[in-house]
Amino acid sequence: MGMERIGRDGRLAARNGGRRRLVPAWTFATGVNEGHEAPPIVNNGVMFIATPQAQVIALDAKSGEEIWRYKRQLPEDLFQLHPTSRGVGLWQDKLFLASTDDHLVALDAKTGKVAWDQKVQDYKKGQYMTLMPLVVATSSPTTPMTGRSCGAPSPFQALARPVTIPGAATTGRAAAGRPG
Repeated sequence: MGMERIGRDGRLAARNGGRRRLVPAWTFATGVNEGHEAPPIVNNGVMFIATPQAQVIALDAKSGEEIWRYKRQLPEDLFQLHPTSRGVGLWQDKLFLASTDDHLVALDAKTGKVAWDQKVQDYKKGQYMTLMPLVVATSSPTTPMTGRSCGAPSPFQALARPVTIPGAATTGRAAAGRPG
């Protein structure tokens, strides 16, 4: 009870500044029916949403108006047991998306245009990526391998094998730059 932020009546607790009811400021439909598992990231008034089917949408966080939309064309023969995305990584002026066809894609955060696209592994071997890329400012964008279908390594083997964009850290190029 001591950690309660919203009362049973739907009101903010008095100690958190309110007696007002919470109401939605806006809503937005992504157009994708599968389950959405990615938390939005908000930076400088822009909300970035990753959806299943390798899509990223940038919205004005205050109004909910769409700024841009990126949708990766996935191969027709791609088999996914769990076609989702768990988010994008953000560093400087780039968003990083791990696509289910095993590519790490860098998008310009202002325009949604592809800055670079790096194949990480071969989806035809029965594995795919769904996790949000981890961006370490002193390194390169990194994404653990996730997703498994017939014949793919176990999730534990996959998670123990992070994949980074080659060359960025060793040649002094910024992680948000074009990979080696």
